[in-house]
Amino acid sequence: MVSVAPGPRAGFRTWVKRIISGALLVFIGFFGWTAVKFWQSWSGLERTEWDLESVHGRIRDIDPPSTRSPDVETFAPLALDDAAFNTFLIVGSDQLPGGGGARADVIMLFLFPEREAPAIVSLPRDLYVENPCTGKLARINATFNGCDGISGPELLGVTVSKFTGIEVDHFALFDFEGFKEVIDDVGGVTICVENQVRDFDAKLDLPAGCTEASGAQALAWVRTRKTEEFVNGAWRAVPGQSDLTRNQHQQDVVFQLFERMKQFGTLGDLNGTVGSLSNAFTVDDDLSIPGAIQLAWNLRALGTGDFVRLEIPVKSHTTSDGAEVLLMETSFTEVLESAFPTIAAAASPATNLD
Repeated sequence: MVSVAPGPRAGFRTWVKRIISGALLVFIGFFGWTAVKFWQSWSGLERTEWDLESVHGRIRDIDPPSTRSPDVETFAPLALDDAAFNTFLIVGSDQLPGGGGARADVIMLFLFPEREAPAIVSLPRDLYVENPCTGKLARINATFNGCDGISGPELLGVTVSKFTGIEVDHFALFDFEGFKEVIDDVGGVTICVENQVRDFDAKLDLPAGCTEASGAQALAWVRTRKTEEFVNGAWRAVPGQSDLTRNQHQQDVVFQLFERMKQFGTLGDLNGTVGSLSNAFTVDDDLSIPGAIQLAWNLRALGTGDFVRLEIPVKSHTTSDGAEVLLMETSFTEVLESAFPTIAAAASPATNLD
């Protein structure tokens, strides 16, 4: 029997097949390892119950009496199609909800429409709205305590939905220790001030000029409510500061985080950060792993100029019991119409989302 040695063309094909097979094995191995690491990180995240449709029904059953103050004007939202936006409610707090004293210190709603630029709106924690569970007007951050078996995240989500007319799809809570970790993990953020500033309550102390702020410094910056600046040899209150100023600080820091995340060139790079911070967050039990990965990867590609910043027009108000709160000056409908006229035009007015 005579054997024939393979020709040069057959040898080249064999060499190419080996290269491709090796590359596929490396790719599959890397993807598999990355997927395993993401799964490990995901399994370490705390979960919270999230079923707003059920909560809407339970609130209808409670049917609280209306105790709205006659001197406080309220506005009906639009009834938007659930598919108009994919939404994420991001909340920051130093206490777990449901303990009786929990308050949402940071409340931001991210809106992702299908064909338009994404948007972000900060809800001031002193915003005076109706608590859907009690029917009474209260600061929006107080709904984070929940009521009648409804969890704090779910009640806050329903409150935001009723206020904006936009159903909240997903929820994420970060505690402030976790926030500091996020900042430190991406290398800090830049904070620039004209004069030296301080706030004893928030533990803020920044020199004049620009500071590459650590997580602790950035946390103090987004929490400060009584900021003082050093001018002409004396300390004075920073003029014009308010909850809206805090909202601006919070958004600026979040957008810087997005910018810093652009340093992650691969999912593997991003995975390292996700893994190190998995214990700092609580997310809703309806958020899937693919959905979380897609969100994290998409956010790293977005910068300040990619988002529409929605502003809630508010005015100060003193309640009958002396509490200082914020009231809407116009409806949230007008806020949406200015940013998303096409989406708003397709909606219809409604008094609630039930």
